[in-house]
Amino acid sequence: LPGRWQACWKTGTDVSYQSGASLMVPATFTLDYQPTVSFWGVTRGAGSANLFDVYGTLVLGGLEVTAEAAPAGAVLPVGGAVRVRPGGVLTATGTVFRGCVAAASGGGAVYSEGAATFLGAFFRGNRAATYGGAVWSDGAAAALVVSGGGFVNNTATWGAAVASRGTSAELTAVAFDSQVTA
Repeated sequence: LPGRWQACWKTGTDVSYQSGASLMVPATFTLDYQPTVSFWGVTRGAGSANLFDVYGTLVLGGLEVTAEAAPAGAVLPVGGAVRVRPGGVLTATGTVFRGCVAAASGGGAVYSEGAATFLGAFFRGNRAATYGGAVWSDGAAAALVVSGGGFVNNTATWGAAVASRGTSAELTAVAFDSQVTA
């Protein structure tokens, strides 16, 4: 495992991260054994990044990703849980993103400058200071696909559920409920 993953461990079906741990995904990484993924005690900002910082390919299946136990006053500029870099690929199937926050900018749960595909994924109670309370797809290489699933109680100044300034955005059979734009 990469050095930045050393503070990660699996207990039963849960994966926990502590003290600024961030998983940089340079190649292909698959996490699909249905754990709850949460982060706590994470030092956010210049020294530490998102829960997943994706340069390669990240595949998430049947997870619950939360940020509810993040320390008070923590600030993560973009992508409360996942940041997909240009050329990176994220596929999340049957995954729930809940309570994630991008306090300084956008993409409460996910900020993507690459390809992001969500199949049957749900976004609940995520929050961004600016764009995309749940998802912000941004940049020349950004392509967003959302099929099935839904968005509930997400908050942002623009695009409470989804904001896109990417190359393409396709949303099919997606439910929206109680989105809040500030």
